[in-house]
Amino acid sequence: MFDEIFAGLVLMNQEGSVVTADPARPATGIPFAEEHVRRLLDHEPLAGPAAACLSLAWQSRALLVG
Repeated sequence: MFDEIFAGLVLMNQEGSVVTADPARPATGIPFAEEHVRRLLDHEPLAGPAAACLSLAWQSRALLVG
């Protein structure tokens, strides 16, 4: 249902752009894998709180994903 309702959303607005696993093609989510976490933290324009949350989630991944 979510995909149907929000399928027409833009990929970029005043707050930034949608970040995907492959910038060349939109995806539904990003795998929680080191290569993607590193790219987001090192190369994407994340706000400080978002970067901190992602970094802490990566550090606690064993507790989060089992």
